[in-house]
Amino acid sequence: MEWQKFSFTFEQFSDPSNSKQVALLNLPAKNLLRDIFVYPTSPFSGGNITRFQVSVGPEGNQEKNFSKSDVGQDPMDNYYGAMSAPANAIGSYTDPVPTFVHALSIGDTLDKLESGAFDLYANVVELPA
Repeated sequence: MEWQKFSFTFEQFSDPSNSKQVALLNLPAKNLLRDIFVYPTSPFSGGNITRFQVSVGPEGNQEKNFSKSDVGQDPMDNYYGAMSAPANAIGSYTDPVPTFVHALSIGDTLDKLESGAFDLYANVVELPA
């Protein structure tokens, strides 16, 4: 079991729409992404945005491992976590799996963001050969 830390800022999600996906990791074959914890470090704000939600999953299944949580307005004292049941783990025994963080803003488009950051901790488990 290995925890990996990824840091994200509002600039990475800037987009003229209200949703955007950003690459998290290309999960190698024989690995599973089991658990996710998100730790807001700075509130997301700008324009008329009232919520900033994130989820984690592979292409086409954006909430497979971690469903939408509003990490934008409540920084620093809260962790948002998902301890995955085996059915929600992401991975493949034979193929790499590109995995993404999906952002959704409520109230305005993502290009109106002026601030915000969070750290994401991913528990990657190597499968036996």
